[in-house]
Amino acid sequence: MQTKLIIPDCLLNTTLLDFNKQTTLYHQGDMLNHIWIINQGFIKIHRLSVQGKQVTLSLLGCNAIFGAVEVDQTLSTETASTQSAVRVYRIPIQQFDTLLVNNSDFSQFVARSLFRRKEALQRRLFCIMHRKVDARLAAVLTDLARNEGERCTHGGEIDIRLSQQDIADMVGASRQVVSTELNRLRDQDIVHYSRDLMCIIDLATLALRAEN
Repeated sequence: MQTKLIIPDCLLNTTLLDFNKQTTLYHQGDMLNHIWIINQGFIKIHRLSVQGKQVTLSLLGCNAIFGAVEVDQTLSTETASTQSAVRVYRIPIQQFDTLLVNNSDFSQFVARSLFRRKEALQRRLFCIMHRKVDARLAAVLTDLARNEGERCTHGGEIDIRLSQQDIADMVGASRQVVSTELNRLRDQDIVHYSRDLMCIIDLATLALRAEN
C-alpha cells in the first residue's frame, strides 16, 4: 500500500499545493520547468497516441516524483492529472538541482523514489513480454495495490483509483479482453470494480495468480 511521505527538511521551504480530483496539473505539449513530488493522493500520467487515443502510463502515489528533467524549458511528453484530492510539492528545476547537490537526505529520497518507479516499470515490461493476459493483469493489479493503493473503506483490502481502460493500457491488452478477465476475478471474489475504482478483495490470491 501507499507509504507515508517522509519529508526531507529541505522541502519545508518549497511550494505546497492542493488540488481537487480530476484536475490537470499540466498537459502534453506544455512547457515545463518544475519538478513535482506527491505528498498525498494519486496522480495519473497519460499520453495521447498519434491516433489521438489517450493511453494511461502510470498511477503515481505518495513519494513519487514527476515533471521536468532539464534546466532548459522542455515540452512535456505526457499529461498529469489528479485521481483524488492531492497535495504536491512544486519545485523549480533550478532549485531541485541545487537541493540534489547540497542536501544528501534529499538526494537519497529522490534516488529511492526513482528506483522504485523504475523497478515497477521493469516488472510491467517483463510481464507484457513473457506472460499471458490473465497473469499480466494479476501482476499489474498486485503491483499497483502494493505500491499505489489505499486502504479500502467498503469491505475489501485495497482500492486502486483507475478505470478498466486505464488498467487495460497498463496491461497492454484491449479493454474487452481485460474486462473479460476482470469479470472472472470478480466472480471468484478476488476483485470488485466500479467505473473508476478497482477494489482488491483478496490480494494474496491475486499475487499467486501473477506468478502463474
